[in-house]
Amino acid sequence: MQDAVDELKILNEIAVAAGRTVDIDQTLKLILNKTINAVKAEHGAILLLSENKEVLKTFIRQSNESKLRKTPHIGVHITGWVRLNKKSLIIKDLSNDRRFKSTEEEKKNIKSLICSPIWFEGKIIGVLQMINKKDHTPFIDNDLTLLSIISVQAGQLIKNSELQQLSYEKKREAEIAKLEFEKLKELDRIKTNFFTNLSHEFRTPLTLILGPLERLMGGKENYSKEKLKLIYKNANSLLKLIDQLLDLSSID
Repeated sequence: MQDAVDELKILNEIAVAAGRTVDIDQTLKLILNKTINAVKAEHGAILLLSENKEVLKTFIRQSNESKLRKTPHIGVHITGWVRLNKKSLIIKDLSNDRRFKSTEEEKKNIKSLICSPIWFEGKIIGVLQMINKKDHTPFIDNDLTLLSIISVQAGQLIKNSELQQLSYEKKREAEIAKLEFEKLKELDRIKTNFFTNLSHEFRTPLTLILGPLERLMGGKENYSKEKLKLIYKNANSLLKLIDQLLDLSSID
């Protein structure tokens, strides 16, 4: 009864902690940290299937007061066994386990381990593994049972976190797109106001140029130096406005 209560407590802690974040990395770290503490392991890792659904990739690895000098590497023969047989695995003494041909490094660094497939909707999406007990004793069947239970919940939490993160990213993209749209609208308004004001600026010197010219050409006014100065002055003003417009165009 007490074991069942403890299991429920651990599962609840993992679910509550994972529910506080939409970041998949944080979710994986929380699952791993809680599991390491629950089974009192030195080291743990979560391996998830890669995009091609064939290769297991170590997505996150974490130690808990680990005495290991180097990061342990579990050969593909062990994780492959878990995937192929679709069940959890316990190795109480790796050096004497005849099922696997372990490397000397593995035999040196790894004494005992437990692995469990991570399930989601009837499919394996990864492997959860724990290495070496902190008290140097081998893992026992109860540890493997607990790991298997956590793995089932981990699959749901991982997928939920992935969906939440995807939803958050899409929402964020929509917000950014909306902001960009608002910026474009504001730029369009500024551009419209600019050309409206500029058209008025062009109209004034053009009027002061064309008016006197029409009167001079119609013979309604005598040819005078003052009239030519007025035309020349406003033509220069118009030229300056055109130069400013070209400068703005080059800056874009």
